[in-house]
This record gives sequence, structure tokens and C-alpha cells, in this order.
Amino acid sequence: MNAKTENFNIKSEQVFESIRSFGKLSGRTIMRPILKAYYTMMSPKTPFNVKTKFLGALAYLFLPRDIIKDNRKLLGRVDDIIALLWAYNSLKKHITPEIINQVDETLDKWFSKEVVIAGEIAAEPED
Repeated sequence: MNAKTENFNIKSEQVFESIRSFGKLSGRTIMRPILKAYYTMMSPKTPFNVKTKFLGALAYLFLPRDIIKDNRKLLGRVDDIIALLWAYNSLKKHITPEIINQVDETLDKWFSKEVVIAGEIAAEPED
């Protein structure tokens, strides 16, 4: 593994840890599309142009310039939502059954089902 690849792996682990922290607070339903996007972006099978389109849409959310100014309440977020939906639509074509399985496994680890044991609630044992 060269230095460039190693540096990328460290950053992707940091991104994943941030997603995990957010996920614990937000729940399974919100995390499902976020994890699908993450794993699809990390997949070597996803074309580079699709990845850049998605990253560009994410960057657009944080840029100071907008087509419609964000201070216009709901109307100000319309262009942001359109950019994200446009990018996610192209990304979702590359979500494979393997990625869906990864998402389900990750969600199951993060949100283990509760089991009642002798009147107490305990989390199911992790693998």
C-alpha cells in the first residue's frame, strides 16, 4: 500500500466514524440512504464521474454562493435539495445487492435488536 492509498484509507475511516456517530443519534431510517451513498461512493465499481457528481452536490450545500439564497426559508433550500436528488439519482443506479447487504449488516450492528431476558432488556450479542 503506498502513502497515497494509506492516507485515503485513514480519511475514509474518519468519514465512516463521523457517519456512525451521527447514525446513532438519527436512527435506522435516516441512515439507510446515507449508508447506501457511502458504500456506493467507496465501491471501486462506481464510475469516477458519478462520484464527482455526488461530491459536487454535497459541496454545493456548503458553498457560500447559491442559485437561490438560503436565507429565504424553504425556498432557499429548494436548489440544495434538487442538487442532492439529482446526484443521488445517478448514484443509486450503482447500488448493488452487495452494498445493500453491507448496509443491512452495518445497521444491524449499530442498532442491535433488543431481547428480553429474565425481565431485563439486553442487546443481542454481536458477532
